[in-house]
Amino acid sequence: MSDKWLTSSVQFEFIGDGHLLPVKRTYPNVVESATTEQLMKFGQAIASLTTDTLSDTTLIKKEAVAG
Repeated sequence: MSDKWLTSSVQFEFIGDGHLLPVKRTYPNVVESATTEQLMKFGQAIASLTTDTLSDTTLIKKEAVAG
């Protein structure tokens, strides 16, 4: 059995005083070779432009499964 990568996206969760619940933002079209460090830097850069704090980062991968 082999898996074939199709696409990835990253979801960031931000917390802050302006909202009661965390805010989730998803960014599609992440390259397969993206590293954890790159994703974290991206999320921190977004947070630095707001008054929110980055609280969680999730990499979402879609793969085709062939039997």
